Amino acid sequence: NAKVLENKKAVVEALTDKIKETVYGSGYIAVDNASELSQNGNETFRMTTAKINLALTEWAKSIDAILMEYEDGKFIMLFDHRYIAGMAEDKFSIIDTVSQLSSGAYASPLTISIGVSEESGSLAEKENSALSALRIAFQKGGATAVVKTADGYLTYGGKTKSVQKQTAIRSRICRDLL
Repeated sequence: NAKVLENKKAVVEALTDKIKETVYGSGYIAVDNASELSQNGNETFRMTTAKINLALTEWAKSIDAILMEYEDGKFIMLFDHRYIAGMAEDKFSIIDTVSQLSSGAYASPLTISIGVSEESGSLAEKENSALSALRIAFQKGGATAVVKTADGYLTYGGKTKSVQKQTAIRSRICRDLL
């Protein structure tokens, strides 16, 4: 009994240390222009967004992330901090993957914007930091991933050429996406 109790105690201590060592990252993902295109309510839009959701889910699984859609075309993601380097090295290729899913269906393809926090702090602080990074991605016209670090912002853009929008339209899209 003493030996079993000692083993259980060692396992609990090891797990506690592992939890303390694990640093979580957070991110926001938003489908650009989704609110404008969803107003049509057509079948093409529904099929395209279903493909985008599947692609995002598969990407999240590949990095052991939790991806939750909190509103149509808007997601929050929680993941192990160590995957940020891989996302950056891959230049957030999910942006191009999503763009290719909708190419040909619309005058300009649906794209995504991503905001990720690489800062230290509580989950709430990381969430605010990721939201700030997403706002920067919107300001850059979409089809962009922005990582907020302690030193500033790192930007990764997809191959999609974003169309410049008037300030009023961009402001409305930012408001709708947030």
